[in-house]
Amino acid sequence: MRQHKRFSTWALLALLSTFTGCAAEQTFSETDTDVGHQDGTAAALVTPTELHYSGLEVGFTSSLSFKVENVGDAKLALYEVRVVDSADGQFYMQVERDLELNPGGAREFQVVATLATEEALEGSVRVECNDVDQPEIVIPLTGTPASMEEDTGGSDTGGSDAGKKDTETD
Repeated sequence: MRQHKRFSTWALLALLSTFTGCAAEQTFSETDTDVGHQDGTAAALVTPTELHYSGLEVGFTSSLSFKVENVGDAKLALYEVRVVDSADGQFYMQVERDLELNPGGAREFQVVATLATEEALEGSVRVECNDVDQPEIVIPLTGTPASMEEDTGGSDTGGSDAGKKDTETD
């Protein structure tokens, strides 16, 4: 008798949720997200979009920074900002979690590169946020040892000016 009562309770709950519109596919539909999108959206702008460290010397460090700006009209939540791809930890930054930027607000982050061997570096930083169009932003990181750079005597065409001014070694 007791088992029959449990079955009836569960059956009744299932029946009620069907009639009241509580099905999971209805509760979390794309329409709900679109309505929220109309009330305001957070939008992340990352500058520069990549970081290149040039003229690196073995054993020395070099640091560059990037900025995340909220260009939307709602709070931008930065869930996590961290280096996610770095051979032997040659790129490093302080992991940041659970940050918020008001509309028009910005935050700068610093990434340090340490050259362990005379080989080019590659890595990336990942920014996870509540930007609906780009919830995960990847910033490529590259580094070139001074020994691999050729002096061509001409103008420099690689990288951005923002990255070059901060590449002095200690």
